Amino acid sequence: MDEREFTPEALGWLLANFVGLTAGVEDAVFASMDGLSLACTLNDETARAHWAALTTSAYLTMSRLGDVRGVAEPGRQCVAELGDGSLVMIMAAGEGLPPWKVAAETGNVTGCLLGVATSSGADPGVVAYAAKQFVQSIAQHLVVPARAAG
Repeated sequence: MDEREFTPEALGWLLANFVGLTAGVEDAVFASMDGLSLACTLNDETARAHWAALTTSAYLTMSRLGDVRGVAEPGRQCVAELGDGSLVMIMAAGEGLPPWKVAAETGNVTGCLLGVATSSGADPGVVAYAAKQFVQSIAQHLVVPARAAG
């Protein structure tokens, strides 16, 4: 294992700590770019897998919206307001890499995604700032080995 990689247990602990320390945040997930849960604060395994897959799908869809507007660089984050007023924020995480690229200079690894679910009373600015700071503080550890084609 590359020394930059964290174990799923370590990522899970970091997520739980982030959730516990950030006002309004209820749950969080780290998802690989192919929709797998790397770490999640949800207890139910099926819910974790579902949330990771939806996080990746929503992010990849959003990131391509720039094409329609002629923006060369894909989107970096998205926010969805749910019917109860709670929010889901999804952002790129890891190595500062665009997560849709595999960078040869980093040893054939890519970044991942952070999904954050908030309560209805959460301050979006505070949560977004805390999530960005969290991701930046551990970015060098959020690397995912690229899967072999085929």
